[in-house]
Amino acid sequence: MHFSQLLNDYILKMDKAIIKLGYGCNNECSFCHSRAKKKYGESSLDSIKRKIVLAKANGIGCILFSGGEPTLRKDIKDIIKYALDNGLKVGLITNSRLLGSLFDDDATGLEVVYTTLLGSRKEIHDSITCSASFEETLHGIRYCINNAIRCVVNIVIVKENMIDLDNAIRLLISIGVKEIRLSNVEPVSNDDMEHCPMLEDASAIVKQIIKKYPETRWDGFPKCLMKRFEKKVSNLKSENIKLISEVYEEGFFPSDHGNKEKIRICEGCAEKGDCEGIYSVYLKNRKVKLDPYIR
Repeated sequence: MHFSQLLNDYILKMDKAIIKLGYGCNNECSFCHSRAKKKYGESSLDSIKRKIVLAKANGIGCILFSGGEPTLRKDIKDIIKYALDNGLKVGLITNSRLLGSLFDDDATGLEVVYTTLLGSRKEIHDSITCSASFEETLHGIRYCINNAIRCVVNIVIVKENMIDLDNAIRLLISIGVKEIRLSNVEPVSNDDMEHCPMLEDASAIVKQIIKKYPETRWDGFPKCLMKRFEKKVSNLKSENIKLISEVYEEGFFPSDHGNKEKIRICEGCAEKGDCEGIYSVYLKNRKVKLDPYIR
């Protein structure tokens, strides 16, 4: 096995924590689930340093800095260095637009980057991010590939990119991406439902794609809609992301599945305890047809 793959496997198994640095972003994604948090601004450097030390004390081996967009902070390199100086591995959850220009050929110390591409063409991607971001995003992804940084590219599935998923995956594979995640979009308000495809339709397409491209995994669907593909899940649990701290929180809390719930038919499902359920806002607006794993 190649050394870089061994390193990736080592980082994957390491316990991780997410520290949110702030909620500002240079994208305005139509599906953004953090927009209501922008009022909280960003964390002070002292607060971030305290959380880094606390994470290490709680047995965390890798810190993932997130937002909003973490690379907008002028002190991001200092934050990364402080984590590295404390003996931690470091990753970013980022739209990757600034990666190439911000770090250039610097020794970043980054081990993993979780990023997002929303279409195979700028017309699709930029219409969803509501910004001219496509080329910069691809540049950032290429930066990760060229610098042997583990790069997990997420494609959030919305109505606007459903017919382009195959093209987007082929584009990512062509530039060397090895890990691709197809995520069910999370609606945070009733207005967001205009971007949500039918859950059953989206899961069916995802299963077809996973058959075709072994690099792809899934997130955000109930397990009964992903039968025979359960082991291809990629989520907080599979990435060993144990703790999370928002800007407005002093400490860490166990990571969870967010605003999800289960319906009555789920009560008899043998997988109930290991299934995330369905986004609450979706359930308030649409009926779903599930085929649970009955005991």
